[in-house]
Amino acid sequence: MNITLSDQEVTAFNHPCKGCGECCSQFLPVTDMEIRVIKKYAKDHGIKPNYQPIMCPFFDLNTRLCKIYEVRPYICKKYDCRKHKSGQLFQSIDSYFVKHGKITDMGAVFCGGD
Repeated sequence: MNITLSDQEVTAFNHPCKGCGECCSQFLPVTDMEIRVIKKYAKDHGIKPNYQPIMCPFFDLNTRLCKIYEVRPYICKKYDCRKHKSGQLFQSIDSYFVKHGKITDMGAVFCGGD
């Protein structure tokens, strides 16, 4: 299963990251394909996830940037902190993820949790 985006969707997801961390939750709706892509990308680029409760293990607390930005999950791409109020990440879920995604503990999947 692969997510194919139209040119319009790619443009819509090309918004600036403000480093707020709002889309960097420990619990995210992701697909099995996204998990595989992230694992491969992290391995190929020598990126080590860092378990941190509540936050995604790929959010760098020092730089306030995503270490896997190029392959971040669809939900993170879709979330635009300029348009959503704090805490509204899950309002970005659409019908694709209702059918194919699952709420995933990113810390447990990528770090073994704590």
